[in-house]
Amino acid sequence: MKTKLLKPYYTIILLCLIATNSFAQWQNLGNTGRYTKMYDNQFGVRMEFSTIRTSSYPFHTSYILRTFDDWLTHDTLTQIKGLTPGCCIASSFHFYDANNGILMYPGPYGYDRVELLKNGNWTSIPFDLHSFFHGSIIGARKDNSLALLDSSFIALGKVYNGNSLVKKLNHNTLQIDTLHRFNQFIGDVSVSMTDDGHLFMTNVWGPNSHNIYHSNDSAKTFNLISTFQSNIFAPSDNLIEFTDSLNGYLTSSFELFHTIDGGLTWNNRSNPLATINVLKAINDSTLIIGGNTLSGMGAVGISQNDGVSWSIDSIPGASEIERFFALDSSTFYLLDRSGYLFKNSMLTGIKQSLNQIKKLSLYPIPAQNQLHFNLKNAQEFQFQVLDLNGRVVQEGRLESNTLNISTLKQGVFFLQLRNVEEVFSSKFIKQ
Repeated sequence: MKTKLLKPYYTIILLCLIATNSFAQWQNLGNTGRYTKMYDNQFGVRMEFSTIRTSSYPFHTSYILRTFDDWLTHDTLTQIKGLTPGCCIASSFHFYDANNGILMYPGPYGYDRVELLKNGNWTSIPFDLHSFFHGSIIGARKDNSLALLDSSFIALGKVYNGNSLVKKLNHNTLQIDTLHRFNQFIGDVSVSMTDDGHLFMTNVWGPNSHNIYHSNDSAKTFNLISTFQSNIFAPSDNLIEFTDSLNGYLTSSFELFHTIDGGLTWNNRSNPLATINVLKAINDSTLIIGGNTLSGMGAVGISQNDGVSWSIDSIPGASEIERFFALDSSTFYLLDRSGYLFKNSMLTGIKQSLNQIKKLSLYPIPAQNQLHFNLKNAQEFQFQVLDLNGRVVQEGRLESNTLNISTLKQGVFFLQLRNVEEVFSSKFIKQ
């Protein structure tokens, strides 16, 4: 799920984890189930379901539960009782706050319905998309696949002729619009939306191929920009993540790829984990992944140079990491494949020091001979310039807020600045 309001906090949490090595301070909150999402400190929602089997069909009932104390206690927001075959395991949900949210589930005979929670009241809305299997709904399996557009959400599903539609539901007006029709069935997908409104989507096409689609008009039209070939079999849990219209990442099983031209070409990146189930780009050079190590332990990795090198932390007691939720500058949750929820809370003193960190901007981009920035006490910082392969090509101590890069060849580089309290990493282009 792309939740733009939370993005500024990712960088704060990231720097805290690196600078203080506080990854190890994980609290196991117990098994809350794989269908759990955390939206605020101690506030979360999860789905549970029960199944009654008859001689012909199973019938399901979904229960949507809510907590305000990290699942020490909870109440039931609603339940969807299955009365027909194929109904009613909730396939996707998102909550804006405790009294406003969206729940999607297969209704009678596989045609999706939406339960809308608005100011504490539920409304049932037909959505008229057909999907007997959850993978055909944006947001069904991947937490980054429900793209929120203002007070609305979009969903992808198939209609009776097998083609796929993209539909939008406005949370405020309840209006439903068909945005785009594909002349083919688009199955299991991953979607990423950037802050400047670009939407990228990938789906597996063939045994080791990914179709990459792009929309710059809020999903009204899509263009097939590339068909990407990976080296190994591409399963259905591939992920895509873009920070802007040019910089993005793609996973295929345990492979990781990076693009700087909007998905036209892709370069392989190192992957320190056995599998990747979580992919979050913080900015155009910083990346967080989650999955498991070769030994099977749940782990997360952070790279500040587009996946060239990594800092890894294994989570004691966790299986494969499937989701993570960065909520504010002091709260971070992980959910593993077995349904166990882990929490990391930062210390007050660390939080206060992090609030003083300022974003580093480099200019001009591209640069020819000199690179400028604005740092207080620049002389206190050590610097390193790295190429795309992670090699240090220039290093030393800053003398001012200007760095001479005239000896560098043309290309893309990373500038890393460090003092005893802060770490900055930014990408730049040498012309």
